[in-house]
Amino acid sequence: MIKINLLPVKEARKKEKVMTQLYVGVLAIILAIAVMGLLAYSKNTDYNQAKTEFEKTKADLDKLKQVKADYDKLRAVQKKAQDQLDAIDKVKKDRDWFIWVVDKISESVPRNLVWLTSIGFGKSSRAGQPGAKDQIVILGKSYDRDSIAVFMGNLSVIPCDDDKPEAEKAAICRDRNNQCMKVSTDQTTTVGNASQQYNFKECKKFYADKEDEGIQAQKKLDQCVDSCAKEECKGQAENKLKECVDRQKLAACKPTKALKCAPDLQALERAKADNLKLHKEEFIVYDKINLSFANQSKTSDKEGGIPVYEFEIDVQATEPH
Repeated sequence: MIKINLLPVKEARKKEKVMTQLYVGVLAIILAIAVMGLLAYSKNTDYNQAKTEFEKTKADLDKLKQVKADYDKLRAVQKKAQDQLDAIDKVKKDRDWFIWVVDKISESVPRNLVWLTSIGFGKSSRAGQPGAKDQIVILGKSYDRDSIAVFMGNLSVIPCDDDKPEAEKAAICRDRNNQCMKVSTDQTTTVGNASQQYNFKECKKFYADKEDEGIQAQKKLDQCVDSCAKEECKGQAENKLKECVDRQKLAACKPTKALKCAPDLQALERAKADNLKLHKEEFIVYDKINLSFANQSKTSDKEGGIPVYEFEIDVQATEPH
């Protein structure tokens, strides 16, 4: 039998296999290094791009900061200019208001019966002590007390389309005239260019009644909204009732939405509009007029001289409007 030694062949094959694995391992390492290099290059490229974009964004942000700084400066200049314009407008408005009030006071003076010696704004008394801006002290003289009473009555009459023809007057102004312009045997006033007789007591009552109408209309609307909300929350648990009512007052029962409250809302809006119109031309707060007499003198020292009454009327002017 012939024997063949195969050991050298096996060793050769084993060596070849090891070399093959070594080559594969080296190739894998090279490939891994190449991939890592490629990834590193890609990351570096991304970093450079990000850095470029960051620097560009930073530059843009710096520009925006400068733009904002310029804008803030312009806003400051604009505000300063607006404040100056507002101040000028206020001075003009106060000046026009002053002239208007003096003109209305002048129209209220009974001709040839009362004459004014001084109209002081921002004073509290004849002594000339400082007072509130809306305080006006009127000093004057008259031959009789009745004429002074008429002057006070004239100040308490608030104009309401008095300078317009009857057909162009607002309905509430015509109602006011029907109530105020009644024959009065003891008090006569002049409004505008026409001599009119006023019943001052009834006129004040008319204004008071109209103000009360507005108050009552508001109460009635509030009651309607409250009733509507309670009806909407009927059946709610006691501990959640108040929350439900408050919520419904702002939702389904809101005055502008609740149909059942529409008449009350309309009544309130009419009352507000009427009161606004009635007081639109008010220059003196009609129910804040105070009279005092300084002294009584005569036109001459001779017996039988005509008595002259010096008076002071303190009034509160309305805000400029």
